[in-house]
Amino acid sequence: MKLLSITPFSITVIIFFSFAAMIFADETGATSDLRVVPAPKYMEVKDEFFELPTDITVTSSDIDCANYLKDQLSDILNSQLNITVRASDNKDFSLVLAPAGKDFSRMPACPARPQAYSLETGDASVRIKAFDLAGLRFGIQTFLQIAEQTHGGKYPVLTVKDFPGLKERWFLIILRPGKFMEMDSKEKTLDFYYWVFKRLARYKYNYVCLDFSPYTELRCHPEFRPEPFFNYEDIKRLIQKGKYHGLKLIPDFESFGKFMLGQSKETLEKNADILERKNDIGQGLWKEKFNSNQKKKLAEQKRPELGEGELSEGLNILNPKVPAMIMECIDETYILFDKPEYFFVGGDEHWDFCTSLSKDIDKGELFAGYFNNLNRHLQEKNCRTIIWGDMLLSHLQFPYFYENHGGPPMNTHTAIKYLDKNIIIGDWHYGWPVSGSPPKFYPSISWFRQNGFDVIATTWFRNDNIYNVSRDAAALDCLGIMGTAFSLHNTFKVNTGIWKKNHEKFDMITKRRELGVFAATAEGGWNPVESEKILQEYDTVEWEKRWLPQKLMKK
Repeated sequence: MKLLSITPFSITVIIFFSFAAMIFADETGATSDLRVVPAPKYMEVKDEFFELPTDITVTSSDIDCANYLKDQLSDILNSQLNITVRASDNKDFSLVLAPAGKDFSRMPACPARPQAYSLETGDASVRIKAFDLAGLRFGIQTFLQIAEQTHGGKYPVLTVKDFPGLKERWFLIILRPGKFMEMDSKEKTLDFYYWVFKRLARYKYNYVCLDFSPYTELRCHPEFRPEPFFNYEDIKRLIQKGKYHGLKLIPDFESFGKFMLGQSKETLEKNADILERKNDIGQGLWKEKFNSNQKKKLAEQKRPELGEGELSEGLNILNPKVPAMIMECIDETYILFDKPEYFFVGGDEHWDFCTSLSKDIDKGELFAGYFNNLNRHLQEKNCRTIIWGDMLLSHLQFPYFYENHGGPPMNTHTAIKYLDKNIIIGDWHYGWPVSGSPPKFYPSISWFRQNGFDVIATTWFRNDNIYNVSRDAAALDCLGIMGTAFSLHNTFKVNTGIWKKNHEKFDMITKRRELGVFAATAEGGWNPVESEKILQEYDTVEWEKRWLPQKLMKK
């Protein structure tokens, strides 16, 4: 989109579905970029400006929202304003930031859609009217983004009317110890995740899936996590920080193939009775057909005699004590996360699942039976189960997609016939060009929907992957979309100077552009049809660099 310049004459700029960047003049006559992420459905920016008075009042139908705006605005402006909070008598999801006593009986009209809001600024005030509490929070986040970009105390006069394309917009965060970010204390590590939560809130996500289990204590079974980095008090602090920002934290508990991820060989040996052994070279067999880079690795691998392989990180679900043990862990986690409405129980990438069994046994039925059992347990708590979908997909059915791990020799893809339909499928796709070019459509999303499952479509760092999956998710009425940043710790080190250009992974991490996924996935979830065009209009990595936490960077 071509940038628009301000003339001496009054002009109005109106943007429908394509808000790239507005130019407005500050008090010195210079220009500054203004962007709202994700792009609003409608935004009108005038060449008029206003100042907020030093003494100002936040009046809202929700006192928590009023206090949040006060706290965040004070932080942005370094407490330059004296802000008073007052509860409104109305219960209409509204908020006004204005001089005390100023009457605003007329509020902006709000779209009649869930999570919708309208925002008006001008006349020394900010006015937000929303359809519901979520919309009110999102209107506040839009104004806070504007405040973060305002210089010299001059705010643009504007109107925004907005609502999301997808109801649920998730982001998966892997909770890693401080050493992964080269941080020397737990407090700095937690501050890093607090910064992540703030950015996700700014971009109007409503769920954070927290993969916490590999490095966090398990009080019901401490033998599985003998040296945890995080304790339950740390997790509670993260959950409270998420609530403060309007985010719902959902646990991702590895109850299947990665249960012992990150644990020492000694810990694996002490718990050998509940673990599978690496008896098969697994999914690499079929990848050889599509990816020549796998051939050398395959040639170096040998199939050990059954029962003689090294211990796997994955659980042996045929051991009768495993399901009961996992339910104990689920019960403890459910309380820890304050009785969440969803619970992610893993289910992906179990490379060693029942490899010692005869090929005549239907492993899909075993897989489904295990997760149906966990699902019934969670149903009793009025909590919905989510599992990953890759072990339900076969490369024989979807041959040109990387994320199919249920075909030969695992053969768990038959589980789709037995799995409870109220289980939600996290269908993850990262856009790898297995067939020579990145996919533009993701047929497994449609396949899961046709089989009666709700789907959370999941992406990674490629923009084409994000906007194509988002488009399919919206067209197929999926529950939502979930972004991921599996190398967030590394991209943080690259973009903050912790890693220098001579680091062996510097180029690879730089090319992934993973720092931009917070904004890019937000665009996909909020504007699933328009996100391809929107993501061509700005550089999400350069955008996110503006908001890196300076206090956590090494000098």
